[in-house]
Amino acid sequence: MDRLPAVAPPLLLVALLAACEEGAPNQPIERVNAVRADPPRLARPEDFCDVVAQGEKARIFHYPKLAGAAPSADGRWRWINVWATWCIPCVEEIPMLVEWQAQMARSKAGFDLVLVSLDTDDATVDRFRKQHPMTPPSLRLKDPDRAETWVISLGLDRGATLPIHVLVDPKGAIRCARTGRVDHGDQAVVQRILTAP
Repeated sequence: MDRLPAVAPPLLLVALLAACEEGAPNQPIERVNAVRADPPRLARPEDFCDVVAQGEKARIFHYPKLAGAAPSADGRWRWINVWATWCIPCVEEIPMLVEWQAQMARSKAGFDLVLVSLDTDDATVDRFRKQHPMTPPSLRLKDPDRAETWVISLGLDRGATLPIHVLVDPKGAIRCARTGRVDHGDQAVVQRILTAP
């Protein structure tokens, strides 16, 4: 003799009782109450940048003392990426930054990507670039132990961690400074910063 389960699942009981009601309307069961969702909001520079400034409030960007010559500004946006070969998030995001530079090269959001390494010697960076040939050439701080002073001059906190991103407008003003890695979802807000008046 087949035995019925001692306790039926509550949802099954409700469905059975509803079907047995006399005169129950033959209507489909509503499974989800839809709620109108707000349209997705575009990320704001204030949400992406640790330091965001425009006009007279923007600091002028200056390179720290470098092991080689600083590149000349050519009237374009510059994305200064402060990194190190030992910084895993830095290394992971560099191919994406190179890809973004190529994608935006022909648009108003075009920028020059400038890597600045905190490694202690050029040989370490050269070795890394041989192992990762897609990595662009990199400048290097002459004295990485004094990087903190330069980081503070960017408007960031003393304890800022790598990677550091600095978006410098064509006039040399720091429009955005950020610590921490960026990811693919940040491309839209970066484009907004690079095309802002």
